[in-house]
Amino acid sequence: MTSRPRGQQRWSAQQIAEDLRRRIQEGDFNDSGQLPPTRELVAEYTTSGETVRQVVLKLKSWGLVT
Repeated sequence: MTSRPRGQQRWSAQQIAEDLRRRIQEGDFNDSGQLPPTRELVAEYTTSGETVRQVVLKLKSWGLVT
């Protein structure tokens, strides 16, 4: 679950990456071992597909996803 209520200002790529890092470290995605599909992340974080792609690249650079 995201920590910022929906309907507030848009999330930046950095904020989304940090939130997903926290969620990964807390085991939120252990069942599948994968992040939700891009379209779900776009809806959840009220952002664009391009921003989600930037987030995934950042998570890769941190060694959190492959």
